[in-house]
Amino acid sequence: MNHRNAFTRRSCIARLAATLLPLPSLARAATVSAPPWPALQNVLDEFVIERSAVGTSVAVARSGTAAYLDAGRIAFDSPEPFDENSICRIYSMTKNVTRIATLLLVEDGKLSLEQPVAEVLPEFRNLRVAIDIAKGLESRPVTRVMTMRHLITNTSGLGNWTPGSDSGDALHRLYRERGITPGSYGTGRTRPGYGAQPATLDEMVARVAELPLAFEPGTTLHYSIGFDVMALVIERVTGISYDAFLQKRLFEPLQMHSTGFQVKPHDARRLTTNYDATERQVNSAEHSAQDPALPAGWRVQDDRAGSDWLKPPHLLAGGGGLVSTSRDFLRYAQMLLDEGALGSTRIMKVDTARMAVGNINPPNAAEPDEGVGAGTRAMLRTPLIPPGTIGGGGATGTLFWIDPKHHTAAVFMVQVMYGGPARSPFQKRLFAAIDQDMASA
Repeated sequence: MNHRNAFTRRSCIARLAATLLPLPSLARAATVSAPPWPALQNVLDEFVIERSAVGTSVAVARSGTAAYLDAGRIAFDSPEPFDENSICRIYSMTKNVTRIATLLLVEDGKLSLEQPVAEVLPEFRNLRVAIDIAKGLESRPVTRVMTMRHLITNTSGLGNWTPGSDSGDALHRLYRERGITPGSYGTGRTRPGYGAQPATLDEMVARVAELPLAFEPGTTLHYSIGFDVMALVIERVTGISYDAFLQKRLFEPLQMHSTGFQVKPHDARRLTTNYDATERQVNSAEHSAQDPALPAGWRVQDDRAGSDWLKPPHLLAGGGGLVSTSRDFLRYAQMLLDEGALGSTRIMKVDTARMAVGNINPPNAAEPDEGVGAGTRAMLRTPLIPPGTIGGGGATGTLFWIDPKHHTAAVFMVQVMYGGPARSPFQKRLFAAIDQDMASA
């Protein structure tokens, strides 16, 4: 059961913020359930006051009782409050959904984690691997078999298009030149050095198969497009599109009505604007002159009014294409916490759910760079969330996690790219506030 409490200190904070910075006003009082989360609410307010975020939302459930807390607005140029129904790009949180989708097919008997990928994707029958990816693209035939397990644990050996990944400069440059850029949207697809994206996952995989792997399958944990390739595996095994499969097996049963690869026209007013505050930005003086409403060094990454997510998806990105809300994704997190069921709705068997939140990485896989792509290697031991919890995050600062010890599930939504957890202002303060509230409850 949920109800609204009026936090009188929030009105004080809002008045103080108005005297300090030209900020959007703080959102309406949060929807909370007893006991409230005052330290958590305070830190959300501070994120907005400090202009670390335009707006943000947390949905948290403890022992089955949900609370929704929020602050700020969906964009600098919008009066719409940022709340549990605001639609956000969740980027790499999509990877976890693809992992669960895969395990549903394992439960159905349609896939096996040890099944060779080439049995479903014959394009991968004659793969080659770089002899030393740090030195170049000279290659030899693979000696290990790529399996379904490898695709959903970032151990497939596949590379990635993102600069700074551990796939080797030459390989990820080739990915960009050939348009193998799932999860790249809008003007990001037309930057110099970026080829035209394929129109289908089939075409994307055909292009990938022509290039060498960065590592032998199963030997190395590194950031890759394995989850995007798995989306095509799921399409071929089920005979339906990947988005249709997710809708049928996850989003409809869980009543995640605002989650998918496209924002429905009647929901467009709830779509947030995404901002980029990474170190790649133009100098702050130039930016401030262009748009004084933005904090120094920020730019609009994807405007809510002309967003790619308002249109049919160009390419279904199983590693980074979904949008969702904190309310929707809390239902997903609660399902994982409660071993595959949300109330009376069972999504997967208990054994499958335990596998879903367990460590399914291949044994003895090396980690060449602890800092690269670590947040999306697997559900366990990511630097985005504290030890003892299970979850992951996305490029726009979004997070979700479950805490079995305290029977808690939570989702944090925000829409600012800082370039990774080390540069994000959110995680440490967020979890400290939650710990404080839980200790005093």
